[in-house]
Amino acid sequence: MIMNEGQKPEVNDAVQAQLRGDWTVAAGLYENLLKQEPEDPVLRGNYGQVLRQLGRDDDALRQYRRAVDGGEAPGAIWFNYGNALFDKEKWVEAAQAFTSALEHDQGEGQGQVVVPSLTQLARCAVKQGEWKEARQRFSDVLRADPENFTAWLEAGNVCRHHGTLDEALTCYRKAATVATERYGAHLSLARALEQIGQREEATVAWLRALECPDAGTGSDVHYRIGLGRAERGEWAAAAEAFRHALTAEPEFHKAAIELGDALMQMGVYDDGDRLLSDLCEKTLSEDEEIGLVGVLMKHKRHAQADVLLRRKVEANPDSWQAHFNLGKLLIEGSWLDEAEQCFARVAELTSDKEKELRVFKAAIAGKRGEVDLALDLYRQLGEEEGPESTFRGSAAMAALYSETLSAGEVCELHKELFAPLAEDVRPVETFRNELSPGAGAAEPSARTRKLRVGYVTADLHGEHPVSLFMRPVFAQHDHDAFEITVYSTSPLTDEMTRRARSRVDHWRDVATISNRRLAELIEADGIDVLVDLNGLTGRHRASVFARRAAPVQATFLGYPSTTGVPNMDWLISDPVTSPPEKHDLYSERVMHLPNFVFCYAPEQDYPSPRFGKKHLSRPLTFGSFNNVSKLTPFTVSLWAKAMLAVPDSRLMLKGPSFQDDGGKQRFAGMFAEVGIGADRLEFRGPSGLDDMMAEYGDVDIALDCFPYNGGTTSCQALWMGAPLITLAGDSFVQRMGAGLLTSIGRSEWVAKDEGDFVRIAKELASDRKALLEEKKGLRELMAGAPGSDVKQYTRDLEDALRRMWLDHVESRS
Repeated sequence: MIMNEGQKPEVNDAVQAQLRGDWTVAAGLYENLLKQEPEDPVLRGNYGQVLRQLGRDDDALRQYRRAVDGGEAPGAIWFNYGNALFDKEKWVEAAQAFTSALEHDQGEGQGQVVVPSLTQLARCAVKQGEWKEARQRFSDVLRADPENFTAWLEAGNVCRHHGTLDEALTCYRKAATVATERYGAHLSLARALEQIGQREEATVAWLRALECPDAGTGSDVHYRIGLGRAERGEWAAAAEAFRHALTAEPEFHKAAIELGDALMQMGVYDDGDRLLSDLCEKTLSEDEEIGLVGVLMKHKRHAQADVLLRRKVEANPDSWQAHFNLGKLLIEGSWLDEAEQCFARVAELTSDKEKELRVFKAAIAGKRGEVDLALDLYRQLGEEEGPESTFRGSAAMAALYSETLSAGEVCELHKELFAPLAEDVRPVETFRNELSPGAGAAEPSARTRKLRVGYVTADLHGEHPVSLFMRPVFAQHDHDAFEITVYSTSPLTDEMTRRARSRVDHWRDVATISNRRLAELIEADGIDVLVDLNGLTGRHRASVFARRAAPVQATFLGYPSTTGVPNMDWLISDPVTSPPEKHDLYSERVMHLPNFVFCYAPEQDYPSPRFGKKHLSRPLTFGSFNNVSKLTPFTVSLWAKAMLAVPDSRLMLKGPSFQDDGGKQRFAGMFAEVGIGADRLEFRGPSGLDDMMAEYGDVDIALDCFPYNGGTTSCQALWMGAPLITLAGDSFVQRMGAGLLTSIGRSEWVAKDEGDFVRIAKELASDRKALLEEKKGLRELMAGAPGSDVKQYTRDLEDALRRMWLDHVESRS
């Protein structure tokens, strides 16, 4: 609030009402004053403050904008305007306002907004991930105010996130000296010391934090220590801290939520479920509820989350947050029509979530198979956010499903999306890895050291395809010749994660650390060959690879395409999926494995269907268990032609989107347009993996999609006795089916064009007895194929890693 000398009595009345916190009265007085002096920036600025107190943030922003439009507003109004923008998460505009506050700081209180504005500029930089800028801004604050506790503390946080822990410790120690009675610095110091393994000194800092007057019961100190441990995947230690927090404050719901998560991550499912279920029955704040829903969704407790959020909507029908959170959950479960209704209600209730609503519009479009709309939306979002935006990866993924882009155009789009990451690249010559052949030597006697291989992934959990394919490989790696480190970028841990973890030499939980810190960690581990198992899927770290974190970098398994990422040296594939004459479709050099690029060697036993007479007498059933994004109009048309060539045949479609009536109606309509009635279609929703595998017994012939072939689903179909028909295109994603079928000796099921696809379908369906015998022998055929021998497959992969390393050694020599 700004007061001027000699101001009118009516202004004094408004100011006094504001000072008393009588916001409604103050608002009325300012409204009357502005009718008389509509261009007075001080009145408008004060009115804006009052409106914010009344919760009318949009109206407040309008007042601030009008106050500063004339260019005569003092720095304090610019500062308040910046705070309003900051709270709306409009970081760029907020930074501009704080810069203007510094420029317009004037009058008797000159200098009063310098330190606050510099502090907020630093925070804007933090929010945008501009760490160098943030550090510089905090330095500016500390030059102006050397004893500024907040600046020392937050500068320490920036240094810690950025990976410069020595600097972080210096900042935290200084903050603790400046304000010994405040627990924040001691707590941050304890967390940083734990991070570098200095446990005894960390405990001392922790105890000092607990003794501070503002620590209260100590519950928050214990809680935040627990969060630090959880970030590093130290779940047992995190659970201990959260229990301390609950002992100090039994109704500390955030600590209980985090404890529930930690217990689930540790595999203590009964206790974790019990705790989370109890929390669902409690009255929670908005933030607590969001946290609980996040944990429930992380651990696949969607039904509980759904009940909780619907209860919230019923109790607060005019809360945009309630509809917003329910909409997010519905997208996750592919209830797309209802999700759309939720977001439409959000748009009616607030104008603050325009960007988020575009994100969800893109997600819904992608799940519906409207891939070009999703691509356009993700590209726009990626352009707005800049080179580091995760939406660039989403745009790249969407392009793989597009019928309107050629394989060459998809490659160029990938390179265009990630070209900006080529700035600040680390030259390969600066790495100091020992250049001896090591495990790359052809003769074991020549091996002077192990080859250090790092895998970066977010997907070693559950039956995610990467987890499914890599767990057996980890078990077969030659640990005498290769030192294996996994960098897990996911916060999720489950039984499959623990199984994978037990099979590697080192495991780093890096979900919460910055890209720079991750790169430093990889270098400190001496990684020779860094393998990306994420590609451009969720939680990818493309910028780590783009700026180079290891001498040799390769993409493998997690992304069926070129990445377009600068300094991604190699893509690991096979001669059929990525034939030499198509290597111009990749920004990377291509390293071939001798057999199929994926090795399907399931560790879980799935009983073969009992094939018998019923498979001869029932209507011929085609099937696909692929997600609907792959069911493009071209795919639907292609499958319809096959069905029309096989009279009375049926098609079973299974996937999450088909639990939604809207999804069923949409695809029934698409098939009707190409001559297939609803009576020939069967839609099935999602189920557990065991049940899903058993359902392949109801499929006679599996149909592959185009342009995005099936990967894991195709392996599963063949394993469960369903012959697969695929159409081969040009790029990796269009040739996975060809690579798989060729590897098991069934290249005759690979179609060259649409007519060939229909011919193969007709021939397979024409002799039901021969088809039945083929189905009975498919698992044995697949299991006996060279590419299904996981031990040999791992040796082939290790040979590829050796060859890539030797190529680097020779280039440096």
